[in-house]
Amino acid sequence: MRTSIAIGLAGTMWAGMAVFAGVAWAEGAAPATATGLEAPSSTKSVKLPNDGSITCAYYPDVTVRALVLDSESNPVVSFIKAANAPCTPGKAAGAVGYDATLGLIGRTGSLYVFADATGVDVYDFATRKRIHRGEVARAADGLSPADPKAMVVSADATGLGIGYRHEVYETCSILKDKACWGKLAKLAGLTGDLAKQAPNCAAAYEAANAQPDFTSAIGFRRDVTITPDGKTSVRVSGPVTCRSL
Repeated sequence: MRTSIAIGLAGTMWAGMAVFAGVAWAEGAAPATATGLEAPSSTKSVKLPNDGSITCAYYPDVTVRALVLDSESNPVVSFIKAANAPCTPGKAAGAVGYDATLGLIGRTGSLYVFADATGVDVYDFATRKRIHRGEVARAADGLSPADPKAMVVSADATGLGIGYRHEVYETCSILKDKACWGKLAKLAGLTGDLAKQAPNCAAAYEAANAQPDFTSAIGFRRDVTITPDGKTSVRVSGPVTCRSL
C-alpha cells in the first residue's frame, strides 16, 4: 500500500532523512509530498569533531553515506554497494561519489531522489549519472500537497514523476527591455499561448517596491517524467508569474 509522506528537510542538508517528516520547512519554502518512494530500512548518524557528522541510509543492497567534515562544508555523498557498510568517515571499497547538496528522500529502482526547499535532484545509480536537477521557485509558491504550486514526487512501476514550480531569469528586465520576455520564454521552454503574453511584471514590481530596471524572473509549472531506464521528458505549464530579483 502506498503512503504519502510530507517531506521536511530544514536545518541541515540531511535533517529529515531518517523520518521523512516532522521537520518544519524554512519560512517561505514550498512543501512537498512523496508517494511510492522506497524509504531506507534504517538510518544512522554519528557526530564528528568541529560540528561535523556522518549520516548513513541503509537499503537492502546499497548504503548511502553523507559526510559533513565541519559546519562550513557541504556534504560529501557516496553510494556503497553493500547493505550494511560502516558509518565511518574512512574510505569504503567500491564507493561511488556524488556531489549532492540536498537531502535524500527515497528511491525507486535505481533512481535516488534528493530534495529540499530549494530544489530536486535525481541520481541514477545504475549509470552513475545525475539525470535531473531542478530549482524550486521560492517563497509562497506552495501551500499544500493539493496546491498545483507545491512540489510532488510520485513513483510507480512506470517510473518517477516530479512536479514543481520552476523559475528562470536573465540579466534583463521585462519592464525595460522588449526582448527580455522572448529570452525568458525561450529559456523556460514555453510554447503556444504560454509564450504569447508576458506576465504582469508591473504589478509584481510595484508590490515589491522594485525599480523597473531590476532583473526579471518568471515562474511556471514543470512536470518531469523519468522512466525506469532513465529516459526523461519535461512538460511546462502555467500560470506564468513574474518577480524582480
